[in-house]
Amino acid sequence: AKKNKETNKTFNFFHLLNVFLEMEGVGLKVWGELVSHREITFRWLQGFEFSESEPTALLQHRGGPCGIIAAVQGMVLKHLIYPADGELNQAWRNPEDTSLPLVHALASMLGATRVENSGSIKLVVLTGTDEEVDAYHAIMKGDKEDDGVIDAPVEYLHKNSDIMEVEDVETAEAMLLSMLSTYQGPFGAMLFLYSAVLTRGLEAIENDQGFDPDTFVSFPFGHANQSLVNLLLTGEAVLNVWDGDRDAGGLIIKGIRKRGKIGYLTLLESLNYCHVGDHLKNPMFAVWVIGSESHFTTLFSLDPRLVYDEAPIDVGRRVFEEFSSGSGFIEEKHLPELLTKVGKEATNEYISTLKRAICHDGIVLVSDFLSEVFPNQTSADVPTNFVLYHCNGIAKPGDVVRYCRGVAKSINPTDIGQPEIMRVCLCWQPTAVCVFILNNLFKNVLTRLSFSYFYLCFKCLWTKWNPLDVKWDNDQTPTIT
Repeated sequence: AKKNKETNKTFNFFHLLNVFLEMEGVGLKVWGELVSHREITFRWLQGFEFSESEPTALLQHRGGPCGIIAAVQGMVLKHLIYPADGELNQAWRNPEDTSLPLVHALASMLGATRVENSGSIKLVVLTGTDEEVDAYHAIMKGDKEDDGVIDAPVEYLHKNSDIMEVEDVETAEAMLLSMLSTYQGPFGAMLFLYSAVLTRGLEAIENDQGFDPDTFVSFPFGHANQSLVNLLLTGEAVLNVWDGDRDAGGLIIKGIRKRGKIGYLTLLESLNYCHVGDHLKNPMFAVWVIGSESHFTTLFSLDPRLVYDEAPIDVGRRVFEEFSSGSGFIEEKHLPELLTKVGKEATNEYISTLKRAICHDGIVLVSDFLSEVFPNQTSADVPTNFVLYHCNGIAKPGDVVRYCRGVAKSINPTDIGQPEIMRVCLCWQPTAVCVFILNNLFKNVLTRLSFSYFYLCFKCLWTKWNPLDVKWDNDQTPTIT
């Protein structure tokens, strides 16, 4: 018996050491140089708490973990509004219990991070005492200042955690439900992030990010970066938001491989810093994470018409964009492979006929390709009137977290946002009229006003629905920054 006890002690020591080393490795990937930064890591003390004023809206205490909160918020809403991927749940806003939708959201997101959706799910469990965790909770709530006595949050997490492995999403749900109070506590967001990284695996994440790997928390400001958000939305930690992979002179740069359950729109696209592909703009459910320069929020609708299966011409446009790397043209030598990918028979006779019709000096333009290969076809219909909701987990000073509801109106929407064309047709909201006038008559002034919160919101929405106007309830345009 004494020998067995000593063996157990030795095993326990090596188990804890292995867990600590794993957590340290994940910590370097998540934080990089910020791993020991007290002020920033204390800002990441954040649990999955619901608002008292809006029972299905997650709260955020400080800037930093918004990428996690917005993504989980989106998946919670998906499970609330479409609990069985079917009919709309009319009681989505006031459910009897929010624990199950939260657990379903967390477990399904972790399950999606598994390589090829196989393998185990790893859950990080906090092993510290209640008294120790309470001290961090008081700092998170603002009831106490960091006096430098207790360990920095990341250091404490690494030293007081264990890792559990489960084989499937259902078991992960049961385990998360049993320790939900921990994930709703001050280390909840970090526990979930570390679980996602461990489940995906550091090697797979390095492969996702490619030749220029990055940490998940940006230096020096401590915000969630795009790779982290992509990991939670799609299961893959790629750095980009376009559809598919792109060939940059022989260097393959990865993008989004397929449609996710929830999508993504970003203000940065309106500034021409990136291009969001159809896989993220047109997810399976009408829920989107909204990104700006330094914050993430959530947009959603109860109108299922806003997402749809791609029409053949939409597939053609998306695949052409992958081949052209977003340039809008390709060399004629790529036509056979392009035709095969869009489901067309690439016979020599058809290719020769097509080249004569649309090739000019060896170049094929996307407009010519679509009109010739998909004649008289149109994209899927987009509704001209629909209702949007927006959720920002950080309330304005003196306010509470509540959904912001708006009635959207669009005439002949394209659903292929043109961020360089800032216009609103037949506007009936004063703020939008101002934007329209300023854009067309005082472009220099508009540039100076581009940081106005209502204008930023419009710019982001226009990357998907253009033209579009939204009349928000009580004229309260939501903030996305």
